[in-house]
Amino acid sequence: DTSIPHKDTSNPPSDTSNPPNDTSKTKKREKCGSLLREISDLTHHLQDEPFLDSLTVRLNELLEDVKRHAPHNDTVALSYTPPSKKIKYLKALSMIPKK
Repeated sequence: DTSIPHKDTSNPPSDTSNPPNDTSKTKKREKCGSLLREISDLTHHLQDEPFLDSLTVRLNELLEDVKRHAPHNDTVALSYTPPSKKIKYLKALSMIPKK
């Protein structure tokens, strides 16, 4: 059988402080972000209008799918950025010229 079994999440592990697949999830999220940035960088070069129409439809469908899989509970943080990355980001923002 070559199908990938679905993980049973009905009984989460008792110690959730450091899930074993956290690193794997982080790498997958980073890969998704990288792919999205590459698509974004290439989009402004596109000239084929029918392709742009098709891409817009597919991206809207993908966005809706991602929204369905994102947490909806206000008490759950949608994203966590370690403090060191937040500081680096804020420093980068402070370097942007203001009008």
